[in-house]
Formats: sequence, structure tokens, C-alpha cells
Amino acid sequence: MRKWLLIFTVFFLLTEKIRAQCPQNIGFEDGTFNNWVCYSGDIDPEGKISLNPILPTDGIHTIESASTQPKLDPYGLFPVLCPNGSNYSVKLGNNKAFAGAEALSYTFNIPPGQDYSLILNYAVVLQNPGHEPFEQPRFTVRVFNVTDNTYLTCPSFDFVSSSKSGEEGFQIAKPKGADADVLYKDWASTSINLIGYAGKTMRLEFTTNDCTKGGHFGYAYFDIVGSCSTAITGNTYCSGQPSVTLQGPSGFSSYKWFNEQDPSTLLGTSRILKITPAPANGARYKLLVEPYLGIGCSDILYTTISKIPSGFSFGVANTLFVCKGSSADLSTAIGAGTTPGLSFSYFTDAELSKYVNSPKAVTEEGTYYINAVSAEGCTNFLPVYVKVVDLSLVQISDIHVTFPTKVDLNNAFTHQPHTQYEFFSDAAATKPLSNYFAVGAGTYYVKAKNDLGCEGISPVRVINDPPPPYEISAPSAFTPNADGVNDIFSVTVKGFVSLNKLRICNRYGTTVFEGKTLNWDGTVKATVVPPGIYYWIFEGVNDYDGTSVRKTGPVTVIK
Repeated sequence: MRKWLLIFTVFFLLTEKIRAQCPQNIGFEDGTFNNWVCYSGDIDPEGKISLNPILPTDGIHTIESASTQPKLDPYGLFPVLCPNGSNYSVKLGNNKAFAGAEALSYTFNIPPGQDYSLILNYAVVLQNPGHEPFEQPRFTVRVFNVTDNTYLTCPSFDFVSSSKSGEEGFQIAKPKGADADVLYKDWASTSINLIGYAGKTMRLEFTTNDCTKGGHFGYAYFDIVGSCSTAITGNTYCSGQPSVTLQGPSGFSSYKWFNEQDPSTLLGTSRILKITPAPANGARYKLLVEPYLGIGCSDILYTTISKIPSGFSFGVANTLFVCKGSSADLSTAIGAGTTPGLSFSYFTDAELSKYVNSPKAVTEEGTYYINAVSAEGCTNFLPVYVKVVDLSLVQISDIHVTFPTKVDLNNAFTHQPHTQYEFFSDAAATKPLSNYFAVGAGTYYVKAKNDLGCEGISPVRVINDPPPPYEISAPSAFTPNADGVNDIFSVTVKGFVSLNKLRICNRYGTTVFEGKTLNWDGTVKATVVPPGIYYWIFEGVNDYDGTSVRKTGPVTVIK
């Protein structure tokens, strides 16, 4: 026990030493511009920028705080706060175009014997008026070696609005009424590798400018991860972790992983390398990274695996359900047995390169990834599937039945578990159907509600197909002489027809009998009519379609 405590104490002190050597507030962790120098100025028609140091000025040097979120950029509609779990980011510049320029710089010393590697997160918004390249709005990142009075050729970044900006991951927004499109780049990250500059004084410089003609703007957001030990994360693992997941810096076009002791064997070509089982404490790994054209530098990064005795437990639900039209909070998927004090970030890809812009308000169905990091640096990421529950039933096909068959609406669709159903005659679901188990032709509505509280209403249409053709017939003669044989004249109806009345007329067209009956006994006022030819007239309605039905024929009265 004392041995493990000693190891943990040494590791903690080493970690604190590294953290103490990381420049203070380089990642705006104080929520201020402390140790940063702010500048403001302009750009002339030739593209030359003139800057003067000033106090932080809201509107051109703006701290974006987690306490004021959520807020979205008005053009790119991405969050103005870096979605990497940081509490603060900076917006440099604005959308007012006056041939202005603004900058931020940070000067720091890299201690002897220590290598720095910073992670830069950035997002860019530039109007694209189509001027000459030197006249265009832009965002520039440069690193100056103060000790040797030289700029580093790499790393440096220069984002210029142009027709080729799509190659750098830009997208186009078309503001209504604007005379130029807006190119924007959602949050991305890359490394600023300062390995080999131990003992040097370095300065980070971030600059944005409008176009030289003064009519079009450019601004950017950025945040620096305040960990200066290595660009590779996940190199620390805790007891109980069966594997180690190393994560290289995002923002590069290719990755190649090697074990430093076996540089000939390629271990992986993804930004993330999962090593199972977890390697021995002290194992060394090397990562070769190649940048996208014009963004960053080729680099070789190293990391040492460290095992510490702290426990680490992290679990998430396999599936997170959300009602259609509502949103899910990804943090609610984190399991109850998860180690307290972990910090979490959320991604849309297994490479952990694309942040979820609004992890507390996810509306799109799909697989997301939650990355957990302990205070000691132990890390793991797990997937969670967000399932959007749409209780608007899958389109129910029209139900065809032969008239006059009735339909039980409860059997018209597939029932979902943990879901209750009600039936209505109107789309607003305000008129319940008491006889939903036996309905005829018409449009009805099924309302579903599940245990999550999700609701949905779907129509179902019942269509009556026509029955077989009806038949109406009657005998051609009868003998109403009370002998018990053929004394009654009867009309026979086969099919779905309702009688309105039956009339009997003599040869002159005079009605001698009328009644709502299919039978006639051959009498009028209890007296048998004279023998001869009469005519019967059936008047009714077709029960299927409501049309009138009329059928006639002769009948002979014989005595």
C-alpha cells in the first residue's frame, strides 16, 4: 500500500510540476486576457497591417464564457465557445468592416529540458468579396522565436477567403442582402509543436483583418488547451483499464504510429491508437503526422505510457432515447458507476475529431462518442446511440374491406412495447371513438403515447370495396283466392338494398297499393282486385353508395 501511495505521490508531483511550467492563462483559463497583449489597427490598400497595443476591447477582443452559453455564430451557426469542454474561448475581430485589423499575442519561456506542444482549437469566419489575395480578409497564426529573432516557418497558419478555401474545410453561407458570400470553418484543432525549443522565449501571434478596401470583414475564434507536456493524450492509464487509447492531435491528413523499440512495425494509421492489453509502464510510442496542404507542418511526436494506481471506471448506456421534436442530453447516458470527477467531451466520430456542437441538445439520430478523462490523465471513450422515437406510426396502408364488414382499428398497425393507443375521429384527437373496434368507411386517427412521454398521431383510412351486385325479382303471376297456394305476391331482394316503398299500379297507371313492405295480398280495402295485368314498382336505396334504386315488372292476378 505504501509503495503504491509513493508511486502516486511521485506521479502527482511530476504532474503538478508540468502543469506549473505551463504558461499561466495561455488557454484563457482565468477568463481574462491576463498575460496576453491586445492590439488594434488597420490594413492599408497594399495589404500592410499596422497594429498598436491597447487594453482588451470588447467587440474586437471578446472572451466567450460557458456561463453565457449557448450562443451560435450568426453565419456558420456553430457554437462561439469551443465545444472541447473548455470554459472560455476568444473571439478576435467582428463583422464590422472598416479596413480594420486586430491581434493577440502571448510571450512565454520554455524551460530548459522541457518540450512544449500546444493544441490550438480554432474557427474562422471570412467574407469573400473576390479581391486579390493580398486584399482579402484573413486569419493568421504565427510563432516568433524571440530568442533568435526569427519566425518559425512551421507551425504557421494563414487562412484567406478565396474560391479555394473549400480545400481547407470552409463552407459557404449566403447572408441575405450581403454583396459577398461568407466562408466559415467550424471548430477544428491542430498542434503547435515546439519540441526542440527548450530554453527559448517564444511568442504566439494571432491576427485577423478586414479586406483592404474596407467593405468586407474577417474574424476568428480560438482556444488553446493549457497542457504543455505532449500533443498525444491518453498516455496515462489507471488500474482496471484493460487497454490504452492514445489520441494524436487532430487536424492532420495522415497518421502513422510506431513502438519506439520497434520502429519498423506500423501499428496504426488513424488518429487514435488502441493498445490491448495495456502496455508496460514506461513504454514509448512515436507518431508521424503529415499536415493538409498549407495547414501546419510534418511532425514526429513521442509519448511515454504511465500507469498509476488510481481506479478508473467509465460506462455509458448503449442507447439514449429521445422523442421526435425534442432533444437529448448526452451526459445523461453516463453510467452511475462512473468514477467521480471525470471531465467529458462529446464527438460525432470515432476519431474524436468532430465535436458535438450542442451535447445537451442533440436532435439527430446516430452514434455519438463520449470521451472521459480523469484528473490523473486516464482516459477512455465509449459510443452511445441516440434513437429518435417517432410515434407517428409508419404510414398505415388503407384498409380495404368488402361492404358492410367492420374494422377493428386496434388491429390495423403493429403495436410498440410500452406504448398506449387511443382512437379518434378527428386529427386534433379531441373526439374519441367509442366503437373503434367496429368502424366502417372513413378516416380515423390513432394517438400513441409511450412511457417516455413521446406522443404521435397517425391517420388510418378504411375503404369499403363494393359488395356483389344486388338482385331484385318477383313472380309474374299469383292467385289471391285464399286457397293457400300462391296467395301472396312477394318481391325478392338479394344484396344490400333498403326498401323505401312498394307500389302496385293497374294497367291505367293508377296506384292500387302502396306500402313499406315487399308483399301484397292482392286486395284493396280488403277486396280482391279484379283479375288482369298489374305492375309492381320497387323504390329503395343502395346501402353501399346511397344511390336510388328503382325496379319494375308486370304481375298477373289470376282467380
